[in-house]
Amino acid sequence: MPVKHSLLALLGEAPNSADGLRTRFTELTEGVWPLSAEQIARALSRLERDGLIETAGGAGRDAVRYRPTAAGRADTDRWFSTAVVRRLDEHDELVMKISLSTAGGFDLTALLDAQRHAALERLRAVTHLSRRLPAFPAVSRLQSERRILDLEAEIRFLDRVEALHREERSP
Repeated sequence: MPVKHSLLALLGEAPNSADGLRTRFTELTEGVWPLSAEQIARALSRLERDGLIETAGGAGRDAVRYRPTAAGRADTDRWFSTAVVRRLDEHDELVMKISLSTAGGFDLTALLDAQRHAALERLRAVTHLSRRLPAFPAVSRLQSERRILDLEAEIRFLDRVEALHREERSP
């Protein structure tokens, strides 16, 4: 998670101190991604060094408030207008297991069934949990919705692998 852009986005609301940024970040993300005081201090130091933020008053380390510079606002605008793209060369343990299953004479169908069963169980659990979550734009709601769609995609992938495996074995 890019701490730099998270802090810049929060500073776009209003000038804030390191402690205030930490509190606001925790509030908005429901504590899902905790940031330590050290992470924030390092990030603020780099942002100031790079000319993306400037002091906006206060004295003493904790009371110093920051605000974005024009360059900081432009950088934040770029971040929000740029898509988050997963790397195509990301290593995937499930793909690795499926690929290696035939090399060792392992039962691919059993592997797919076990994975499908686990994915369905997680899908049921997340769906059940999501019924008690707050409405959009709560982070817990967004995380839950994302996880549901990821699990549904995993199940579709397993079905596709099984179909490819059947095609390969048929004359």
